[in-house]
Amino acid sequence: MILKNRKIIRMMAYLAILGLSLFVMLFVVSSTWIGYTVKNLCLAAEDAYGGDCVEALSIQLRDESLDYGARNTTTWALGQIGDQRALPVLESLFSGQVPARESWEGELSQYELRKAIRLIKSGFNLTHWAWRFSLDVGNASLDTPIQETVIICNPQDAYQSLAKTISETEGLVLTENLTQAIAYRPKYILWVAAPQSIDETTLWSTGDILKSMDYYPAIGFISGGTIETAEQLWRNGRMIRNGESFLGSDVEIDQGILTPVIVDLNQPAADPIPLTLDSLVKTLQKSDYFYWVRHVSATRWMWGATAENHGEDTNLTAAEIPALNALVVDTPSCGSFQPWKVDSIALGFINQGAAAYLGHVHTAVVSNSFIMRHGFYVPGMSTWEEFPLGVMAQIRNRMEARVSSSTPLYFMLGDPRAYLSAEQPYTITADETKNGTRRIHGTTDFRGYLAVKVEDGALYNFTRVTGLTAAGESDFFFNNDLQTLNLGGDKYLIFFLDGESFEIVLQQKTPWYWPLWDGLVDALDYNWVTMNTVYNPFSLVFMAFLIFLLVIKTRRKNPSGKTLKDYRACFAAGVLPAIIHVAYVLLRSGQFSVSADAVGYTPVQLLLGFAGTASMATAGLMLAHDARKTIGRLIGLTVAILPQVLLAAFKIFSVFLTDLVFVTRNSMHQPLWNFNVVWLALVALLIDALLVTAADRLVRLIHPKHGKAA
Repeated sequence: MILKNRKIIRMMAYLAILGLSLFVMLFVVSSTWIGYTVKNLCLAAEDAYGGDCVEALSIQLRDESLDYGARNTTTWALGQIGDQRALPVLESLFSGQVPARESWEGELSQYELRKAIRLIKSGFNLTHWAWRFSLDVGNASLDTPIQETVIICNPQDAYQSLAKTISETEGLVLTENLTQAIAYRPKYILWVAAPQSIDETTLWSTGDILKSMDYYPAIGFISGGTIETAEQLWRNGRMIRNGESFLGSDVEIDQGILTPVIVDLNQPAADPIPLTLDSLVKTLQKSDYFYWVRHVSATRWMWGATAENHGEDTNLTAAEIPALNALVVDTPSCGSFQPWKVDSIALGFINQGAAAYLGHVHTAVVSNSFIMRHGFYVPGMSTWEEFPLGVMAQIRNRMEARVSSSTPLYFMLGDPRAYLSAEQPYTITADETKNGTRRIHGTTDFRGYLAVKVEDGALYNFTRVTGLTAAGESDFFFNNDLQTLNLGGDKYLIFFLDGESFEIVLQQKTPWYWPLWDGLVDALDYNWVTMNTVYNPFSLVFMAFLIFLLVIKTRRKNPSGKTLKDYRACFAAGVLPAIIHVAYVLLRSGQFSVSADAVGYTPVQLLLGFAGTASMATAGLMLAHDARKTIGRLIGLTVAILPQVLLAAFKIFSVFLTDLVFVTRNSMHQPLWNFNVVWLALVALLIDALLVTAADRLVRLIHPKHGKAA
């Protein structure tokens, strides 16, 4: 019996080995055939279209002159190669639905497109390993452009003829929509359209696509009141220069007193010009670059001292814009980018000769806090040929998608390749890579926000500007000192520089501690330092509440017979959060990067802040330790952190209410805000809660019987 079992086992083993051998042989043969076929397809496509294998096949797939059989075979080959660079092309052609029956020769196979997309996204292909090493697919990254610049224009658009003119003149690919354009992974997109074709829905959808892909090609809309004006806008992109530059803004003339003025950015120390309609018109006439951060709407600029004080001399309409040079207008305020509106202020500038207008459709940034700015230093002035205005605009879009915006809605009328500086504004003196870390040293005469392009920098996920700040590609929040954008395999940086030299340190991997550390510091900087949680008259209210509570607890008859001495531990413990708050404010004032606002505190403000924090913490601890039930203790501890509770509640309510309004009013029925600001408030609230909990524990250690029911 045993002998028989052994024979059966031996036979099964032989059969298993035989089966495995046959499978391996078939696998090797089929893998070799697949590899051979893919390689031949690559060679043929490279000969026909140029570029590496993936680039050539991607172009071939979009070649409508080929029969469907050839294009379907190309789809199959791209799926077998598994290179993510092919995804945009494949996804642009995939309808999302696979019909029950398809003709290989009669239509573009949706089944094959879906299969190829799944193979690429999964990263798993059983036959791939056997032949992939022998195939030169190119070493270009996912972001390497197939076409650096493309044009978008709907075939039915009234300005289609202009799109064809630009395409023929510059030798650019003409596409019909954003999905088709992105398939070429361009750096720059010229979107030619009549003003009526640039509607809110189109721009909102564009922002959604950019955010979902985390891919921000520089987009410029070529439009105008007439097709001739639109053509001139395209040509004006070559006429922009860095000459006369001005800022229209509020400036603190006296402590706490703001007044609307015009500042000469070339001479910021000079006396500002009072902002009137006449002074604004005259300044615009001679300007080459104008940065506006006052109030705006779709049809006007406004600058009254209050929202109700926008009289005849405190607003600019499209009809009042003078004839202009090739002016660049940059306005991150509110929502003036609505060229489809009658009397559009954005379109008015273009019709009067401006070369570019950058603005928001709507903005979720309700203050200057999240506008990159250091005093009179503003972005844009250091843009140059390889770092143009369109890239600068998309850095802002990516930045706002992190800060507050549910959908980035900052767009440009004009050629996105236009720039202000005639020459590269810096010189690279050293560029060395060692152990995965790249160090770039440079010098410059420029002061302000410097625009630096790092070739092949997209593979680095962590950036540090020595002596200034650092940022990871997945950072949660806003950094006023440094913003980055990966595009076309390169990294574009804009950072604040107030010196003659700089060092950029790039690392392929973000340090393990950075996400947690940066998120925590941002939360505390934003809520404790920049939001003035208790550094205001509310501190007196908190002090008054504590005094009132003490009177109630110690002067009225009560069963416990408590006196002021019984609360000494509460006073001592309540001071600890206040000390930590003030110490943190002193440490981080002038060091934070989460806001563009210059924050400074006088000794009186710091004293008020200390008193307010200590008062609420002490009052809350008193209530907690006199409470007989758990709910009473929780109420007491909530009172101890009441300032941060109120701030978090305000953030939650304002974001929710704003989003509710926008969901009901905008054509896309989408919210305006994301919840990043709310999360920061909640993190700070958690830290305050931990501090108060520690203080509460300290009181109980000092008076272990304190707070027990009498």
